[in-house]
Amino acid sequence: MTKEQFTKEFEQARPQLKSYILRITASVQDSEDIVQDTYLKASTKLDSFRGDSSVKT
Repeated sequence: MTKEQFTKEFEQARPQLKSYILRITASVQDSEDIVQDTYLKASTKLDSFRGDSSVKT
């Protein structure tokens, strides 16, 4: 998966992820920070992503 493909899929999943994290944290700022951290960490591991699942799982 290329970084561009990952970014596109992540952006499609972002609203669901942010909503889920917001329910857990009850903080808009914290949920935005966690979503951003998740993107950054996941994007650095793209070379080990086998593609057996979607980005959402």
